[in-house]
Amino acid sequence: MPEFSRIFLANSLVRLEKSERTHERKLKMLPIPDRVQAVLDAYFQLLDSKLLNFLEAYYIYGSISLGAFTKNYSDIDFVAIVKQEITADKLALLKEIHLEIQQRFPKRILDGKYITSADMQQVNHGEQSYCYFNEGKYRGVRQFNKNSIDAYQLKVHGIAVKGQESNKLDYTIDWDILLHDMKGNLNYYWVNWRNKCERFLTVSYIGLFCSGKMAQDH
Repeated sequence: MPEFSRIFLANSLVRLEKSERTHERKLKMLPIPDRVQAVLDAYFQLLDSKLLNFLEAYYIYGSISLGAFTKNYSDIDFVAIVKQEITADKLALLKEIHLEIQQRFPKRILDGKYITSADMQQVNHGEQSYCYFNEGKYRGVRQFNKNSIDAYQLKVHGIAVKGQESNKLDYTIDWDILLHDMKGNLNYYWVNWRNKCERFLTVSYIGLFCSGKMAQDH
């Protein structure tokens, strides 16, 4: 495993194992950046005009909730829990909403999941389907896994824009599975991403280097 991967993994393992031992939720209730809030305001205005009372809960997670949001590089990661089944008509309206938001805010990418309340309540018993949107487009149906890094970030660091706090979501993470998958993520996804960035000096690569150095210093 490359040195930077070992640094990230060791740092992550310490934090995750500490959380497991203490069973404490260290939610970082950081303020949402103004440029992100502007996108959300426009998004909710459109949603209310086309799909009133559609949402049960809405959470922001990822770089925003971790205090690592970077202008022009970070996505706006979200999970929306909806009250009813997403029919073809409702999906068509969601497509319209995301396309309009992408056109109005081309540098602010909404990257998120729509899952029904009923399915979210069953996540603890197995993977559940959700509708995935990215860059203003519908990307199909995918599976929400309670042991994924997204599920972990959502529950531990998620910011509740609407609905109950994310730490009250009814699923329990299997740490052995999460850590196993994290190792795979570090070995494949991030190594490939680093190799691609090394071909030329980029802001992304500089950010990766700085993050690794910060983890090493700690």
